[in-house]
Amino acid sequence: MLTPRQAAEALRRLQYLRSQAVLSNMTLVLMWARDRAVNHYMYPQAGPEVKPRRTKLTHRSGALGRSTKVNPPRPVGNTVVGGLITGGPTAPYGPIHEFGGRTRPHVIRPLRGNWLRWKGPKGPVFAREVNHPGSTIPPRPRIRPALFDAQKRLTRDLRRDFNKAQRAVGL
Repeated sequence: MLTPRQAAEALRRLQYLRSQAVLSNMTLVLMWARDRAVNHYMYPQAGPEVKPRRTKLTHRSGALGRSTKVNPPRPVGNTVVGGLITGGPTAPYGPIHEFGGRTRPHVIRPLRGNWLRWKGPKGPVFAREVNHPGSTIPPRPRIRPALFDAQKRLTRDLRRDFNKAQRAVGL
């Protein structure tokens, strides 16, 4: 039988071990989800809230995958906050591909030289600049499905580590 002081100390130790298990497991699972989003989810079905898509986002430079980072988990009050971030200066188009949306009208100018060139229906077309009306881009999620898969993994790992922590303090 534990004394009240020993029980309080065991509960404090259990609380500490559980918080460490949450932070370490969440970090590992977020790293797993990031790798899954970059390598595996270039583009299977998403969760039930996202309609299935017919098109696949092609992988050209790899900038979108390299821009996907883990936001390390940290305690905020009684919860833990962490996640994945995509986009940024190297791939500003990350969020619009994840959630879909509409681009603004803009002017397209050549990066090199004075002319733009593309294949038209009657042969090559040349222009100094083009007024683009904007585009509607469908959602092509990869972060959300990876996090959806990570929830199951995180729940399983936390349950295992919480039981291990409880046995370690003798409760």
